[in-house]
Amino acid sequence: MRKTLILFASIISYILGGTGFVVADLDKMNTDSKEHFSIVDANTDGKLDFDEFNHFVDLEAEDNIGKSLNLRRFKWILYKPVFWSMDSDKDGFLTLKEIAEFEADN
Repeated sequence: MRKTLILFASIISYILGGTGFVVADLDKMNTDSKEHFSIVDANTDGKLDFDEFNHFVDLEAEDNIGKSLNLRRFKWILYKPVFWSMDSDKDGFLTLKEIAEFEADN
């Protein structure tokens, strides 16, 4: 199961145009993305759980930011694998830094 998930995440990364891991500069992150993060971080803990991430992607897609339209098109198939591939420390949450790293790479 784990190998299948890793393979699926790799395919998703290829579809979304990822090229590898990069260090993100939060100052260069899209300001709308920073605002969307604040909006969906309901408990203001500075990280998004999976449900908050779903809302984040929807807001990003509404503003046509990055590859969010492609991700939202395949919502129920891609959200979990993308969430887990973005979660670089594997703690089950996404920080603004992890999202910025993903955006910088895509």
